[in-house]
Amino acid sequence: MNDHPQLEDLDLYLLGGLEGEENHALEAHLSTCSDCRRKLAEARGLLALVSGSAPALAPPARARQRILESVREPHSEPRPEPRPEPRREPDRSAVARPGFWTLPNLVWAFAVFAAVLGASLVSVENRRLAREQGTLRSALGEQAIQLDKTQAALDILRAPETQRVRLVSGTERPVPEGKVFYHAHRGLLFFASNLPPLEGKKAYELWLIPAEGKPINAGVFQTDSRGEGNVLLPALPPHTVAKAFAVTIEPAGGVDQPTGPKVLVGGV
Repeated sequence: MNDHPQLEDLDLYLLGGLEGEENHALEAHLSTCSDCRRKLAEARGLLALVSGSAPALAPPARARQRILESVREPHSEPRPEPRPEPRREPDRSAVARPGFWTLPNLVWAFAVFAAVLGASLVSVENRRLAREQGTLRSALGEQAIQLDKTQAALDILRAPETQRVRLVSGTERPVPEGKVFYHAHRGLLFFASNLPPLEGKKAYELWLIPAEGKPINAGVFQTDSRGEGNVLLPALPPHTVAKAFAVTIEPAGGVDQPTGPKVLVGGV
């Protein structure tokens, strides 16, 4: 790799999206370029900030291995059930014959039973593999969605037009704090710290205060035992010019307009 890699290439490298020659070429370039190693370290820090706010997704145990085995080794077809011979009218003039439970009939009955049992076992295994395939596809789809959100969050953090706003409150110790990263076209990221967990049917609600008009609900969130919470990429009206941001305590489902006490405030 003669040219310096783009930031997108570094993101893909950290997310495991480069393979083969592209991966080797980037690693070879990083071994000789201190400037790109510095950019890689910055990218890793931004990725840690975003990915640390979302739970990891993993396919179910053994599902991937079973799917691969099902592709490599086609299922054997069940043995066809033998057709019974047409019923014949008994020869009344002949001497009486033995009953059904003779050795040849027992062998024939056992063959039929084995064929039916084998077909049933194959059917059960096929249904189980189909369920695991569906679960794996769902998990991989969730991972793809999470990767898209991570890339979108990194784009917001890197964009020069992104507004960085610090929300504070001086009424408690340690001081509660919030950080907003807002891009009018790409979206919003919010990270809170030192906000105590709420009891009862209460929740924190983030508000975008536009330059004109009423406050806009930017998402409801809770905090963990460490006082940390976040709102990532909420649905907001596009191209909204922000004047300030605030966090209030509201009913758990959120409200259309702020009614509770303000715990964090920050101006743009």
